[in-house]
Amino acid sequence: MKRWTKRTGTNVTKMRGEKNMNKLKKSKANGITLIALVVTIIVLLLLAGISIQMLTGDKGILQRAGEAKERTDEEQIIEEARMDILSTQASKLTDSLTESDLEGMLSPKYGILSTEEERTIDKKLTTTDGEIIPVSKIYSGTLKIVIKNDSHVGYYADLNGDNQITLEEDGIIFADLAVGASGTGLGQSYILNAVTSGLKQYEESETTFSGTDAKFGEQKWIKAVDGTTGKNRFYVMALKDIDTNYHYWFSNAYSLINSATDKAQYYITEDGIGIDTNNKAVGRKNTEAIMAKFKATSEGGWGTAVTGKSLIDMLEVIGTKYNSSIGWFVPSKQEWAAFAGFLSGKGLTTSNYNSTFGLSDGYWSSSQNSSSRPQRAWGALFRNDYFFNNTINSSSHVRLCTTF
Repeated sequence: MKRWTKRTGTNVTKMRGEKNMNKLKKSKANGITLIALVVTIIVLLLLAGISIQMLTGDKGILQRAGEAKERTDEEQIIEEARMDILSTQASKLTDSLTESDLEGMLSPKYGILSTEEERTIDKKLTTTDGEIIPVSKIYSGTLKIVIKNDSHVGYYADLNGDNQITLEEDGIIFADLAVGASGTGLGQSYILNAVTSGLKQYEESETTFSGTDAKFGEQKWIKAVDGTTGKNRFYVMALKDIDTNYHYWFSNAYSLINSATDKAQYYITEDGIGIDTNNKAVGRKNTEAIMAKFKATSEGGWGTAVTGKSLIDMLEVIGTKYNSSIGWFVPSKQEWAAFAGFLSGKGLTTSNYNSTFGLSDGYWSSSQNSSSRPQRAWGALFRNDYFFNNTINSSSHVRLCTTF
């Protein structure tokens, strides 16, 4: 009995020891797990921080992905816009574009094109996403500078569009319909009403016309944009007389009109300055009316050209230029007044009209004197700073003007 108890006690002791050992092991196991968990959490936090930094930080994945997308979008816009430009150039058969061409192709299709700069290299396209693309990335050619509605009086006019100014083909702008004008020249008042819409488009040269032939000062020139349509905007005076001779206004018509009882029927011209709805200036209409009468009386005319005399009618000598593509005509009285008013601002006097501006002493206008005296016509006399009215078989110089 005693021995059994002892064994039992031994077994109990042994069991208690094993139990304590298991508790220790379990405690150790639990301790290792907590440490590992903490370490794992720390590692995960570090990895998360690194990942977030890589995603959202400077030059991170998201930023680089966004930049890559922006580059892709920008490149797509550039490529599509270039194709539009090539298509327009092909249809217009030209390598150069106007500012309005470029704006029409880029805005609003791709964004808004800045307009404050004058040259292509400076322009910017702000896309609908707010990105800014230099237009030079899209179009590297020359951008024609299409002029605005500010006055271009005093510029030269490249009438045949050959990018140069010549004495024979071109002229000086003395009135601009986009802004209108009023004033006095040679003692005659004039009023040019402004035209606010429907005008042609024009571009400005990058260089100037200068030298001894630039009688009206060194200045750039204007020419019409290729293919432009609309009403003529500028009055242009020729840079030289039609020739160096004096000419009758309409010599053979003088006796016919002077002997008529009803002289008013021969008054066919008008005075004034401006362009009508048919795109014709007053002087142009006058010249057409006079030229229509420059034929035999049997054909309803006032007489044919003078023959066998030292001087000939202005209607005969202007024929080629009048019928040219430029369409020169004899200025009306008020058109001459506007030209003289322009020159007054440049220092015109009765002593320098020839030496400075290369003008002759006097010129015929296309305006008859009045309905009661249609056998007389007005003329611009720079020598005396006024308008004369002489019989149409008198003589004076001839200089033409046009509109474009």
